[in-house]
Amino acid sequence: CPPEEVLIVYESHENGQNRKKIFENSICSLGYPEERIKSYRVETDALNNGVPSYRLGLQLCSEIKGKFLFSTSDVVSLSMLEAFREKGLNVGKDFQLLSYDNLEDYGSLSLNEPFLTTIDAPKVRWAERSAELLLEQIGKPQNETTIIRIPTKLVIRKTAF
Repeated sequence: CPPEEVLIVYESHENGQNRKKIFENSICSLGYPEERIKSYRVETDALNNGVPSYRLGLQLCSEIKGKFLFSTSDVVSLSMLEAFREKGLNVGKDFQLLSYDNLEDYGSLSLNEPFLTTIDAPKVRWAERSAELLLEQIGKPQNETTIIRIPTKLVIRKTAF
């Protein structure tokens, strides 16, 4: 059964805005009512400063129960989760969370038990392949278009439900 409300937290940079838009369009195309979606913008790059995300987490504590939270960044999610835990809220029990990125897979987090359900993609390989293609174009310019399909996967943690 669909959640009563979907909350979207996104970073103000272009990546965050695009991820938000794609997620919104996807769930609405599946029939989820647009009026039951709320969005919250985080004005900073959470990798450099988690305080705005933490504060937003504190703000959401009073309304998060029974809802589905989509975050465009797991760094934002981690800061918000800290606030939720301090207020006694548990992801997977009190609310559902889906985040984008996968810091755990890149070794950035040393957690005993991974807890973020996330959309994962091989970002390091994307960058490498992009550089390879650029060098090929510089070395042998051609009048062609290259399309790169980027594989993603959903990593569901046991604490998600």
